[in-house]
Amino acid sequence: MRVKEKICIACIAFFNKRCLRNTKRCATGIHITFGKEHHSFSFAYESNEIECPYEDAGSFITILQSCTRLKDVRNGLRLHGQIVEAGFLESDRFIGSVLLDMYAKCGLFTKALQVFNKLLARDVVLWTSLISGYAEHGYGKEALMCLESMQLEGISPNDVTYVCSLKACSSLGAVLDGSKIHAEIERQSLLCSSPFLGSSLIDMYVKSGFLIKAQEVFDRLNVRNEVLWNSLIVGYGAHGHGEVGFQCFKRMQLEGFFPNSVTFIGALKTCSNMAVPSKGHEVHAMLEIQGLVQKDLLVGSTLIDTYSKCGLLPQARQVFDMLPEKNVVAWTALLGGYAADRNGMEVFHFFEQMESSGISPSTVTYVYLLKACSSLGSTDKGRAVHIEVERKGLLKVDPNVGNALVDMYAKCNVLAIAHEVFDNLSRRTVVSWTALITGYAEHGHNELALQLYDEMQCEGITPNVVTLICVLQACKSIRAAQKGKEIHTEIKKQGLEADNVVGNSLIDMYAKCGMLDLAKQVFDNLQERTVVSWTVLISGYAEYGQNEVALKLYRQMQLEEISPDCITYNWILKACTSLRDVENGEEVHTEIERHGLLERDHSIGNALVEMYSNCGLLITARQIFDKLPVKNQVGLAALISCYTEQGLGEEALKCFEKVQSEGVSLNVTLYTLILRACSSIGALDKGNEFHAEIQRQGLLEKDLLVGNTLIDMYAKCGALTKAHQVFDKLERRDVVSWTALIMGYTQHGEKENVLCLFNKMLEENVKPDPVIFLVVLSACSRMGLYKQSETFMEAMQTEYGVIPTLKHHTCAVDLLGRAGQLDKAIEIMGNSPDLVVWRVILSACRNWGNLELGKQAFEDVNCMSEELSLCTSLSHMHPSSHKQS
Repeated sequence: MRVKEKICIACIAFFNKRCLRNTKRCATGIHITFGKEHHSFSFAYESNEIECPYEDAGSFITILQSCTRLKDVRNGLRLHGQIVEAGFLESDRFIGSVLLDMYAKCGLFTKALQVFNKLLARDVVLWTSLISGYAEHGYGKEALMCLESMQLEGISPNDVTYVCSLKACSSLGAVLDGSKIHAEIERQSLLCSSPFLGSSLIDMYVKSGFLIKAQEVFDRLNVRNEVLWNSLIVGYGAHGHGEVGFQCFKRMQLEGFFPNSVTFIGALKTCSNMAVPSKGHEVHAMLEIQGLVQKDLLVGSTLIDTYSKCGLLPQARQVFDMLPEKNVVAWTALLGGYAADRNGMEVFHFFEQMESSGISPSTVTYVYLLKACSSLGSTDKGRAVHIEVERKGLLKVDPNVGNALVDMYAKCNVLAIAHEVFDNLSRRTVVSWTALITGYAEHGHNELALQLYDEMQCEGITPNVVTLICVLQACKSIRAAQKGKEIHTEIKKQGLEADNVVGNSLIDMYAKCGMLDLAKQVFDNLQERTVVSWTVLISGYAEYGQNEVALKLYRQMQLEEISPDCITYNWILKACTSLRDVENGEEVHTEIERHGLLERDHSIGNALVEMYSNCGLLITARQIFDKLPVKNQVGLAALISCYTEQGLGEEALKCFEKVQSEGVSLNVTLYTLILRACSSIGALDKGNEFHAEIQRQGLLEKDLLVGNTLIDMYAKCGALTKAHQVFDKLERRDVVSWTALIMGYTQHGEKENVLCLFNKMLEENVKPDPVIFLVVLSACSRMGLYKQSETFMEAMQTEYGVIPTLKHHTCAVDLLGRAGQLDKAIEIMGNSPDLVVWRVILSACRNWGNLELGKQAFEDVNCMSEELSLCTSLSHMHPSSHKQS
């Protein structure tokens, strides 16, 4: 309960000197209410008219100064009237300056300017009062304009003026203006004489991120105090230079300055930014010696926050439990740790405990709750928090709450509500825009994300690093290279091209869009090229088939002593796989073994299996696969595929059954591959077993590829009835489905069904492709349907836009040869027949007794066979062609 006393105006002077004891109420009816506990004041009036008991200016000055301290504008305005009526404003310059100071400190700048303009003699005190008021209320531009006007009137600022002006520069981040003031201070040699100026300069440079300049000012000061050290420590920590900040913390103690609570809080924040637990433990030990964790709740809360940000939640919880009193800051620090750890359930668990303890949440608490909703993907909990913050009107109080709401709905893929919240925000910052843009981009709406980016710029909001990285990712996803170039221009304008993270995103965007020269240019301009930079560039070259360049970059990276990571090795192995370059692949394998990466990253093992499999070294591939600590679908798929391609279907099935017994789950890709293995060896019984499992899992309805592969397997095994049954059960049939069935009937001599099925496919408006035309032409050739073959060859180009390949022409030549129309066959062959076509002609010549053409065909076949034999011999001499079975 506040203890209050009524104090008469006549006693104010004594009150200001803190000499007041028990005073009686004054008959004037003007009183000041004073709360002893909180040192707060307010005037109480018993009548509308104020009569000053003294007619001297001193009484007015005393009351005005009290109004200034109390921010009591209502009574200040009344006193202003009394002062004007008494004629003191014109006669007493000091009373005018006190009145101006009262309005400026209360934020009534219109009234302050009215008083200022009426005063004839405007000195440095008046100007400084105005500048101070603007700076305190966040009107930095106006404060600096006043400073400029003051100097134009020929009035030199004093150290207080400069302190207020530097405060304005800090709030604006106007380091250029601050540097000019710094130069003026140096010119007047004020820095050493006023410790406040040094502190203000350091504070301005620190808040603007110019830490080198701040350090220079600090080093020049003759007198240092805890405030200066604290500014430096906090500044280094806030701008990501935690190591330097911590060194300042240590150096301060070496120079004989003892840390206070503010220092410890700053030091703990540098530990948070560094995420180095050992430093946090060191500060904690010092705090325990002084007992500050229990004595100072803010220190304790900051320690909880530090441990949380270092990922040490058990230690954070231990400190929290030790606190004798737990306020909203302590609870929120703990909630923040669990929210950062994406442990949403614990966040809500502790929040319930906090509420049951009678602690009301702050706006920051709600921000962490919304982050927890994001990690849980719980829109229900998010909506409940949304209702609560709306009820309390917090969206208008703290823009961070609105930003967190947008982010939560966006991350939960409720983009319509995220956009609605965004549209209703009273103030949309770059954070709000970025949260919405990121939400659209992360859920595949990349075009909308880029559209929002354009809208943001139209509203004059400058994108930050996070925004730029996000929109570059969107450009990469949809290969929007032109838009990526525009964003690159914005990055150059902001001077961010050399920034490592932004630069890497640019390289990645250009590389994925196939603009490898531009990607390389950005890479070459980076100030620091990390393993990420190298890997992103290497991946771009490997993805677009320039595998030799990828390997060259890999070797260059090693020469520059940059150690590859698991992702780098994966891309290099992919390049070796594409080139079938087992020699380089084995070198990479050795490096991987040397670093013990096979045990740490399963993807590298799979990449090695795939590389050796594709190079034909199946024994090595199988050995690596068997040694993998965790066998998964990727490595198994590579092995089965290679076994099947090399005609080792039995081995593929054995490998599959062995791994299946070890608990590896099957996916669509594996079922497809194992069905192909069954096809290759005619393993119909096994195929039936897999079919049953596929039906049990409902994969036929989910994936057309599985259905098509089943049709192909049954068709190749001669089970055409089963193939047709699977075909009829498919919910959707594409050209591949029809081709698999038609090819089955063709291969097993049921040619009558081929043309019937093909015509039915056309009736169902399925567009034929080159493969099905080849199957149908092959069937026509075997059935001797010359006229139909001609019709199909013509329809391919005129009706369906399919350009005949050499294989199509070979079918036509074969058919003409069978029909004895050798001249027409030679005409279709054109100028570049291959070995297969000449063999077809040679066979037809033998059948029809055309000795002259047969002799020419025989000579060409022999010539081409010799050339092919020579090429084969040369290829076997290359090491990468070596095969294992």
